[in-house]
Amino acid sequence: MEEFVKLTLSRMDIGQILDGLHERMLVWRATEEYMETGYPQSSDCIEECSDEHEAHAIADYYQYLIDTVKKQLEFQPINNVGGKKHFYITLLHGRKTPSEEMDDKGSQGPAFGPYSELYSIYGHSLLFLRSDGESDEFTVIDGLIYYDGVYYGDWVVLCELKQGQSIAAFDKNNAVRPKEAQSMKTQSL
Repeated sequence: MEEFVKLTLSRMDIGQILDGLHERMLVWRATEEYMETGYPQSSDCIEECSDEHEAHAIADYYQYLIDTVKKQLEFQPINNVGGKKHFYITLLHGRKTPSEEMDDKGSQGPAFGPYSELYSIYGHSLLFLRSDGESDEFTVIDGLIYYDGVYYGDWVVLCELKQGQSIAAFDKNNAVRPKEAQSMKTQSL
């Protein structure tokens, strides 16, 4: 029976390993080519082996290793910070007022995070805890999340950001409706 080993490496380290395996596979493909034609067009280096069939089998084995690592990488949890999983949120379907009729999708809002926990507080706010112990609180008004003058009808939790998507810096002043912000200032005076 085959013995298996579990390794813990960063994604960057795995990328370097995959690059190395890919280069070795290319050398063995060039060796196969050399054994068949007498000249390797794709590499300046060839390996020692008995014939093109052995070189082909070794190159295929390297390709198998590459494919196996990539496949396992797809199923690994992403975004581990300090041993904890974390996530991001993106606000969607924005509108200027809660009563605005939506013909289309509305505006897409910013992405925030990374967060480690989420709490819904009596349906009036959403509290997201960051890995550093700080928190971001969004106000929920008539079922919509308010942020920076826009009311968002939906939000999505992402395990990783989409390509090209950036994280916005959360500003707690933008998470409070202007009327509420005014009354908070009055109360503090």
